[in-house]
Amino acid sequence: MRVLEGTITSVDWVGSVMSVNNIRINVPSDIKIYKGNELIPLEDLKTGDSVTVTYYDDPPGVHNAASVTVQYSGDWAV
Repeated sequence: MRVLEGTITSVDWVGSVMSVNNIRINVPSDIKIYKGNELIPLEDLKTGDSVTVTYYDDPPGVHNAASVTVQYSGDWAV
């Protein structure tokens, strides 16, 4: 597992893919996405959100998210 911290640069809700710091990451439907203590759907992620993504490569070179946590952005309470 690897960890990537950065800013979402794009989100494709239909294709279940997001880019963090311009690194493309697949977002499987069964992973947990947290904003504070709340579970949120992929559709709630926005370009510009600061996130921490735990991911793995399978096959090599294809990044798949294992978990996503949205960092505090100042507009919501943790």
